[in-house]
Amino acid sequence: MAAYKKKPGILVTGASGFIGRHLVAELSEIHSRRDILCLVHENSSSFLEITGRDNLKKLGLSYMPVDLMDKSTLKKVPKNPRIVYHLASITDTSVKDHSVNDVGTKNLIEAIGSLNKSTHFLYTSSIAVTDNRKDYSHPINENSPFDEPANEYGRRKLLTEKYLIKKCKEMGFRLSIMRVPAVYGIGARTGGLFDGTHKMVINGSFITRLNWPGKMSIANVNDLVRFLIMVSGKKSRGGHYEIYTPSSEAITFADISRIIHRAYVIPYRPIKLPNLFWRACSIIAAKKQFIQHFVPHKAYNRIWQASILVNNEYWNVPKGPGKFPDWKPISFEEYYKELVK
Repeated sequence: MAAYKKKPGILVTGASGFIGRHLVAELSEIHSRRDILCLVHENSSSFLEITGRDNLKKLGLSYMPVDLMDKSTLKKVPKNPRIVYHLASITDTSVKDHSVNDVGTKNLIEAIGSLNKSTHFLYTSSIAVTDNRKDYSHPINENSPFDEPANEYGRRKLLTEKYLIKKCKEMGFRLSIMRVPAVYGIGARTGGLFDGTHKMVINGSFITRLNWPGKMSIANVNDLVRFLIMVSGKKSRGGHYEIYTPSSEAITFADISRIIHRAYVIPYRPIKLPNLFWRACSIIAAKKQFIQHFVPHKAYNRIWQASILVNNEYWNVPKGPGKFPDWKPISFEEYYKELVK
């Protein structure tokens, strides 16, 4: 463990993850490295964690190995930090146990003490909390009604939101909840949406040629990091919380595929299935939660993932970013043009 030399004012969980790596790199440029402490997963030998710790060392940042599910490992976590960026999460929806979200967050809150208005707690939730609603024909915003999420990942994220809002009001700290959309960029999770699509395009998969109709909100990881930092500096009163939906654009899986094809100068020959077919798929996908208790979790997760590509389950109106006019995110097409130069 890299030793920290003073009580840090900025605490970052999930610093070795995809978004976390980009966040700590940016934080190390605008804050004293001695003021930042990163919490990393204790005893993890995964490639992601090992390379994540190496990244922290290169940046000159201190870190502490912990397990958010084990209170005993959190005893030495510094109390009452000025800013908390809570990113730690299992983002792989095929995994069945997502208790690190709600249970792990509860353990973290208890470990860092009686927070008050001097602390700004930023939590990266997910757009997945709003994936189950009555009308998919329109985008949603931070105040739109929705039903219980249709996936365990979303359910646990929503439980965590509710817990943090309750503690924010009780303890008086400032809370910002980010309902993060699908995030792309350098270092994205292997096998995830963008990595998988990229590989399928290169390999000529017919799946990437279908005219999938479902819109989903997306954001580049560097833009998301800039947004997190902008929100962290926003002044707000103690006991107040705000929900943000920091997406940069809403496009379909077919759009993503077309852009990647074009960037790599691969001929794009779309397969256009009739609207009636997609309408039938949309109706079936909207009822998917009724079968989740009757099929294996991994099989249901595939159905859930496909439903995102059919319905507009991940489509929101990014009203939160509108509060920050200087936030000018890159488009997916611009990103890929730069990537293949």
